[in-house]
This record gives sequence, structure tokens and C-alpha cells, in this order.
Amino acid sequence: MSDGVRTVTRRDDSSAGRLQKAGRLDARRKAEGAAIYVGDIERPGMVHLAVARSSMSHARIVRIDTSAAERAPGVVGVFTAKDVSSTPYGRGVRDIPILANGVVRYVGEQVVAVVALTRRQAERAAALIEIEYDELSAVTTPEDALTDGAPLVHEAPWTYPRAAITESSGRNLQSLVAVGSRE
Repeated sequence: MSDGVRTVTRRDDSSAGRLQKAGRLDARRKAEGAAIYVGDIERPGMVHLAVARSSMSHARIVRIDTSAAERAPGVVGVFTAKDVSSTPYGRGVRDIPILANGVVRYVGEQVVAVVALTRRQAERAAALIEIEYDELSAVTTPEDALTDGAPLVHEAPWTYPRAAITESSGRNLQSLVAVGSRE
């Protein structure tokens, strides 16, 4: 078996005709099943987190009952949006809350975080959380999202850090891309 490094020919002028090594340093360990991932690490005193996620594509959060989870064995803490930073994150536009605050925008959005002594305890406690929703209209295609009167995915997306649009850009846009010539 190779060491996970492959040889490639570069096409730019600076190294024309020369071969250089490229590849992933961890490829061999991963292929052999020997790589260590974050989920494999256990440390003394470590706690684990599980998340209760949205079952709705677009809904207002009416009520969250965490009382059963708080009483569950091994639970160290239960957290909702009111307990964490309201600063959003994201790869490009920072538009994702750490935990949903008032509204969920997709199935699987993180709503409540549970911290417990073991992973299994955290997962079991997260399953005890009751979330009541008031379903809202959702858009499910890019074309529908851009129509007049379409439900807004975000109320004011131009206010998010690194947003590439303005208030006048149009409904449900996150960024604008120009393709081809502008003649």
C-alpha cells in the first residue's frame, strides 16, 4: 500500500515539467481504520453534548419544555438560545444561530443542547425535550423563494456579517453572482 501521497504534474509555468508530491497526510491511517477522530477521544472529566433538532422546515417555536431532560440521569446542563451567544456563524454569510431563537428555518436545525456525563445520557435526555411549533409557510425551491410574496427565510439578510446583498437586492437572496459577459 502506498503512503497516501500521489505524484502529480503541475500545470503552471513556475514548475512546468517537475513532479511534486501532493495528497493527504492522513490518507493511509484513514484507509487502514487507524485514524483517530474527535469522536474517538475520551478524557477524564469529559462531558458530552447532544442536540434536540427541529422537526419542521419553517416554524415559530411556541414552547420548549426541558424539565424531563434536566432531571435525567447524568445531565450537567440544558441550554436554549437564551443561554448562548446570539452571534450567528456560517461559512460564507454568517446567518446560522448557535441554537434556533424563536424560529426554525430547516428540518434538523439545532434547538436545544444537552450536556451529560456520557454520550448515551446526553442523547437520551435530548430525546425527552418537548418542542411545540406553530408551522409557517416554507419555500422549498430557489425559484419559489424569489417570487413576490414568498415567505422570507430571513427577515433582514443584508444585516448579517459578510452579507453580499443590500436591502434592495430582492427577496430571499444571500449573494449575487454574475455569469458571462455584461454586454
